[in-house]
Amino acid sequence: MKLQIDNFDGRGPTDYTSAIDASRAPKVVRRLNKPDELQLSLIADRPDFIVPGNGARITLGRSNGEDVFTGYLTQAPAFEYLGWGERGPVYRYNLVAQGDEVLLDRKQIPNSPPFVDRSAGDALRQLTEDLLPGIFDTTAVQDVDTIAHYAPSPQKKWSEHAAEIALRARAVYRALNGALSFAPVGASIYALSETDASFSPESLKLQPANGLLNDVTVFGLIEPQAYVKDYFVGDNLTLFPSRAGTGRWWMRSMQAQVSIRPVGVWMIHWASSP
Repeated sequence: MKLQIDNFDGRGPTDYTSAIDASRAPKVVRRLNKPDELQLSLIADRPDFIVPGNGARITLGRSNGEDVFTGYLTQAPAFEYLGWGERGPVYRYNLVAQGDEVLLDRKQIPNSPPFVDRSAGDALRQLTEDLLPGIFDTTAVQDVDTIAHYAPSPQKKWSEHAAEIALRARAVYRALNGALSFAPVGASIYALSETDASFSPESLKLQPANGLLNDVTVFGLIEPQAYVKDYFVGDNLTLFPSRAGTGRWWMRSMQAQVSIRPVGVWMIHWASSP
């Protein structure tokens, strides 16, 4: 693991790998069509430690050079005093960073005509180029499905528009290391094998989503809801169907009220007998 932070102070990217808190491993949170988030802690136990500032660029990668997360600190680090060490006071700094989308979210969407009969990938590329032309690499953005009509609102952030476009096209987007990708959902497949030596079922954790919903549609089997009444006046000759579709009745000279209940129980209340 390798951690580099650029505080934009003229020093360039600085290696902070040795300062990572060993008791709290870095945590990368990825959600579908949401900006990535990195949570980590640094231990400052030497006088020359430079505290990363708000807006610093942070890169977390593997030892082979593959980037796992790239983004920017969105708030000043929160610190904790841990005591006194061999080289002076020791502090823990808790950092929270968001993905590269934060650069686009800081820009306001310009007023523009709606996208009509254009591919979702084309609309996403256009929104990106309108905000930061030439900054993001969009070669990995696929066209996916065609959107009949979409009107971008200046009141929403770029990431909100990207999530809406991806939802309509059944796609997923991601921004990493200055490159933007956009592909159909399910393009990446991850296989899990119980026989794998690294497989640990105890590490599986399920986190419930937000249960507050505004518009819910429930699908299920049809249940009887109607309470039907039919009125008959028999003349001893006429054969007529029931309005409720329950069959054909031949009534003598009498008056009857038939109630059809959902459970299928027929109740006949005689008004008068022959």
